[in-house]
Amino acid sequence: MGILDGLRLRRDFERGRRELDNGNLEAAVRTLEEYVTEDDANPGAWWNLGLAYKFQRNWAESMRCNRRYIELRPKDEEGYFNFGVAASALRDWPAARWAWRGIGLEVDDGDGPPDLELGPTPVRLNASSDGGGEVVWANRLDPCRAIIRSVPTPESGHRFGDVILHDVVPRGQREAGGYTFSVFDELIRMDPSDLATHTAMATAPGEADVDALIEQGVAAGLGVEDWTSSIQFICASCSLAEAHRHDEPTGAPVWEPDRRLGLAGETGQLRELLDRWSAAGSGRAFRDLESSDGNATAK
Repeated sequence: MGILDGLRLRRDFERGRRELDNGNLEAAVRTLEEYVTEDDANPGAWWNLGLAYKFQRNWAESMRCNRRYIELRPKDEEGYFNFGVAASALRDWPAARWAWRGIGLEVDDGDGPPDLELGPTPVRLNASSDGGGEVVWANRLDPCRAIIRSVPTPESGHRFGDVILHDVVPRGQREAGGYTFSVFDELIRMDPSDLATHTAMATAPGEADVDALIEQGVAAGLGVEDWTSSIQFICASCSLAEAHRHDEPTGAPVWEPDRRLGLAGETGQLRELLDRWSAAGSGRAFRDLESSDGNATAK
C-alpha cells in the first residue's frame, strides 16, 4: 500500500469515527464497512463498526465485528463484553457463555440462558441519549441481562419480572444501603413478565408497616413497591451522575400514612395479600386496588 492510499484510508477511518460520534449510524456503518474491505487488521475499525451495529440493534453484524476485534485484541475484555451483548440478544447462549468466560467469569455449559447471580443493579428503562428514562432496580443474571425487581410505572411499558438486555457501559450512579451502584441503560426487553401491574392506596401508620407488606409480597412471589417514597423526579443531567434532588429537604422527614403502592400479580392474589396485611396491624387499610397495565406491551 502506497503512502497516498494509507492517508486516504486513515481519512476514511476518522470519517467513520466522526459519523459514529455524531450519531449518524448509517453513514458510520457504510464508511467503516468500506474501510475494513481494504484494511482487515485495524482493531479500531472493527471496534467502532461493532458499536455502530450495536446502536442499530443489528446483533448478528455486531457479533461478527466484535469476533474479529477479539481475534485482533484477544486480551481486551471490552470486545468480549460487546460480543456477549450481541450473542445474548440473539439468544446464542453458547456464544454468550464463551464471552463471559473471556472476561474471567465461571460459567457452566448449560444450553439455556445463564444465571450467574451477579447481584442488584439499577437499570434505566427506555433510555435516551440525554439521560432520560425511568430507573428501577433489578437483579443481574449475567453481565448484560437483568430481571426487574421494582414495580415500574405503567408509563414505562414494563413490568415487575421483565428480563431486559442492558448495555455494559454504565451511565450514572445510585446509592442504596450505603453502597454505590452503576446504572446501566436498557437496550431491549427480552422476556416480558406475565405479572400485571396494579395500583392501590394504602394507609400505613409507619414505615415498618410498609416494610412488612413488601416482605410478605416477596415471600408470595408478588411485586410490592411504595411509589410514594421510591419515585423521584430528577433532571436528566443528575440522572447521569449521582441522583439527588435540587431542593433537598431540611429537618427530619415526616411520615405520611397515605401511600400509593405499585403492585405486580393477579388481582385476586394481590387482594388476598392486602387483606392479610391490613388485618395484621392496627391502623392498616387499603383501597382502590385496580389494574394500571395498559402500556405494558412486549417490545
